[in-house]
Amino acid sequence: MEHSWLRISGVLCVFGFLRELRPSEPYHSEILLGEWYNVTQDQVNRSVYPIGTYSYLALLIVVFLVTDFLRYKPMIIANALTGIIIWTVLLTTSTLFGLQISEVFYGFYQATEVAYYSYIYAKVDKKYYPRVTSHTRAAMFVGKLVAGLLAQLLIGFDWMNYQQLMYISVGSQVFALLWTVLLPKVEQSLYFHQQVAVSGPVDKEADAPEQLKDISNEHFNELSVAQKDRAQPLQLLWAHFHIAYTNVMVLQWSLWYAVSLAGSLQVATYMQVLWKSYENEPKIVWNGGVDAALTALAALFSLMAGYLHAGRLKTRASLLSVAVLAILEGGCILLASWTSNIYLSYLGYVLFGGIFGFIITVTSAELAKSLVEDSFALIFGINTLIALQIIERSIRSVMNQGECRQPHLPLDNPDIMKFYKPVDKINCGTSPDWVMCEKSICFVKPEITAVHGDITCSYTDIIRKSDYTARFGRTNRIKEPYVLQNSDFVRVACHASSGEKWFGMAFGIRDTVQRPVVPNVAVLPAEIVIANSQQQPQLQEVPTSPFYNVLMFGFDSLSRNAFIRKLPRTYAYLTQQLGAIVLQGYNIVGDGTPQALVPLLTGYTELELPETRKRISSAGSVDAYPMIWQDFRRLGYMTSFNEDLPYVGTFTYRMNGFDSQPVDHYLRTYYMQASNMLSGSAPNCIGAQPDHLVMLDYTKNFMLKYRDSPRFVFSFHGGLSHDSINLIGAADDDVHDWLVTLKEKSLLDDTILIFMADHGNRFAEVRATLQGKQEERLPFFSFTFPESFKKRFPQEYNNFLANEHRLVTPFDVHATLKHLIQMQSVGLNDQTPDTSYDVFSNDIHTETSQTIHISEQARGRSISLFERIPSNRSCADAYIEPHWCACLNWQPLELNDSRYEGIILKAANSIVETINAATLERRQFCAPLQLLKVNWALRLLPHKELLQFKTNSDKDGFLADMTGHTTVHEVFYQLQLVTQPGQALYEASVAYNLHTFECTAKLSDISRVNKYGSQARCIYERDPELRKFCYCRD
Repeated sequence: MEHSWLRISGVLCVFGFLRELRPSEPYHSEILLGEWYNVTQDQVNRSVYPIGTYSYLALLIVVFLVTDFLRYKPMIIANALTGIIIWTVLLTTSTLFGLQISEVFYGFYQATEVAYYSYIYAKVDKKYYPRVTSHTRAAMFVGKLVAGLLAQLLIGFDWMNYQQLMYISVGSQVFALLWTVLLPKVEQSLYFHQQVAVSGPVDKEADAPEQLKDISNEHFNELSVAQKDRAQPLQLLWAHFHIAYTNVMVLQWSLWYAVSLAGSLQVATYMQVLWKSYENEPKIVWNGGVDAALTALAALFSLMAGYLHAGRLKTRASLLSVAVLAILEGGCILLASWTSNIYLSYLGYVLFGGIFGFIITVTSAELAKSLVEDSFALIFGINTLIALQIIERSIRSVMNQGECRQPHLPLDNPDIMKFYKPVDKINCGTSPDWVMCEKSICFVKPEITAVHGDITCSYTDIIRKSDYTARFGRTNRIKEPYVLQNSDFVRVACHASSGEKWFGMAFGIRDTVQRPVVPNVAVLPAEIVIANSQQQPQLQEVPTSPFYNVLMFGFDSLSRNAFIRKLPRTYAYLTQQLGAIVLQGYNIVGDGTPQALVPLLTGYTELELPETRKRISSAGSVDAYPMIWQDFRRLGYMTSFNEDLPYVGTFTYRMNGFDSQPVDHYLRTYYMQASNMLSGSAPNCIGAQPDHLVMLDYTKNFMLKYRDSPRFVFSFHGGLSHDSINLIGAADDDVHDWLVTLKEKSLLDDTILIFMADHGNRFAEVRATLQGKQEERLPFFSFTFPESFKKRFPQEYNNFLANEHRLVTPFDVHATLKHLIQMQSVGLNDQTPDTSYDVFSNDIHTETSQTIHISEQARGRSISLFERIPSNRSCADAYIEPHWCACLNWQPLELNDSRYEGIILKAANSIVETINAATLERRQFCAPLQLLKVNWALRLLPHKELLQFKTNSDKDGFLADMTGHTTVHEVFYQLQLVTQPGQALYEASVAYNLHTFECTAKLSDISRVNKYGSQARCIYERDPELRKFCYCRD
């Protein structure tokens, strides 16, 4: 028997060694974030890693039962086979979906470890448990040791890259699979293949095994009954569970096992992230060497625990030794996380791993020794499940789930109003432009001819080649009006008979754009015709086209309150004359214009869409985005998208822009050439015309040109408001007059007018105040509906009215536009009178050029405003991170409050460290930042009612039971701090874990409040995404 258990243990240990011989594991993050996969770090953290954890959780108990049913060995074989699949998939895929598939298999791979650990207990006598436990643990540690050393050598000497390490990982799994042939079969299992029970009474003292003599007579009888009924494996499962977890010794060692495992997994997950924050991080990544050292020490300690524990340490002594070592383990983690020297952090981590090897071996052996009837697989599985739940931090923070209560933000707050000043109108000089265009006809203005006499002009078309370049067409020298055919934009040089000359540009709407094929929509729905035949006086309220036009006009950096303050005439006309509905709960979902417009136009976040960033070598163009105007175009709409500030365009500054012109009429080409040809213009002018009037006129011309067709236009202007909170006031009269003109020309009769902003002001001084911070998250957003829409879709319109004060995001606006298309399409095709958004919502994410995968949590984030949004909708429901949620209850903190002083300092340092980690690769250009001071700090508190709510106390749900006590595990802080050099002003949210006392800041949650100006000049072209964080050394 002595040799039998050694032989079985040896064969199993070889399998464990081969299984762990995966040199790619120490560099798993570097592999996933390398050039081989088209994913971002945020996608890896949010959409890849969690799948493995959730798969592990979902499969653990199932795998345990299957393991018992198949009698262990088949599941060990399946484990090796799954390893082959995982690393083969990683070697052959480059997509997010492929990585997610590999994580599903990885969850199964981890779950089937239970077969490896429990197999040996089913094959050897219980007196050998401490030794075989140490053998199996040590074998896996040795495998990790060899893998770490091998990886470090191959990477350190540049013999392989990170991806090539996975070929060795695949090979080791193949050898492990082949080795499983040598494992002897297990003839019986605990639940599904039990040994035939002997009938008749069983005497506990005489017949029971040693481990059963300590349990109560009641439990012994319960177990005996369960064993006799072979047809009821679930009854035996319950007996084992009940007996185990009513045993104080099992509970005690289960707690040690679960907490130890949870701590180890959590430390291993975050340690590499911590190392990246060190300023003295070595150029050679020592992950492999550190892992090798850790596993060597862990293997040694595991063997030591097995042989020291076997017959030498009693249970009390074991408990005392584990308690002392746990204290030392905590000290090692403090050393690893608090030291400013990365090599001391390495040392602390290695020591932690060694001690963990001793503790987990002792706890496993003591636990197995305390269990009855070989129920170790069940109990180990449950304990591992508990460990996973301990480390699994819910994406939905308790603090982020409260009903949204919008903050009260007075318009006349003195802290805000002191920054507001009146401004004069934009002055573009006294020399007028000579040429203008109406629709497609360009001509010399009559007043110019009256002054200068006969005028001859040369017209040269400006034709788009790409988002960054254009070419010039053939020049036509004529006295007559010029008809735009090849472009909307033309360069003009004029000579008067008086000898005067003029040079400039003109814009219009050319004639030659091919119109889309319009669906068969010649007749209105029958119910509309009948209703209006009975109300003849209201026939003028029926739309002249079956489809409603959509006119969106937006300004950059304009909160709801700022819009009212700086554009009072425009606001009054919108709300009082046009009846606009201003969304009081519209909340941003990210930092900056792309994070506002991309969800609005596509329904996705930038991270969910195909890669388009310039700095990523494999990135494509923005053509891959499923823009909403494509949906309108397919329905027969003419389309236009217009944006000024061409050098910081939403889709062209960080992104690659569009290869093909995205819409029928596209103003970007005009602004690009104007910045070159008319660079001498006054600020905020193009020649003699303010540039905001260029966009207003171009948009109006587009609406006039296609009166006989449905139109979708989105114009977005940033020149006046991007860097100033006051300058936008210069456009109030012009915007007001533009709206009046649209109304007088009946251009709004069949048009849904959306007037909006992307976010509040981010850079001006007002942004540094508390209310300014809140206003940034609440931009202006309004809808105006024609009377005919209200009569045609009364239920949808009433729902929209009900949502005026509800929490709304760009995702919801996108869903609303999609719903609008569905409402009109269904009605006009007379397919069904039902225009329920429920039918449509399943098709929100379709008809894209690539398959786009989103998380389960993201699938319910968008709600059409034509459906009623729940009044208790939370920021978590709406997919708004706590950093951007204006609903949250922030408590201002005193910086010298001893209760929070240390946490504030730790949080501030984590922000600075995150910034420095981001600029580390550009350290030759960007100086490391240091914390100068903290201006203010806020603590995010959940609503008191949220913490006290327990359940409904009546059947209807009207009354609440407020006797609950919700425990909070994580607190968010928000800080504003100043760094040096450069006096940069940053704001950021930081997560503070109440268990680990660690602060975590994400780069995407850090906002630069003041202008960076020339401080980042060295990085503009090299890496524009770092411009907020880089202070140039030169």
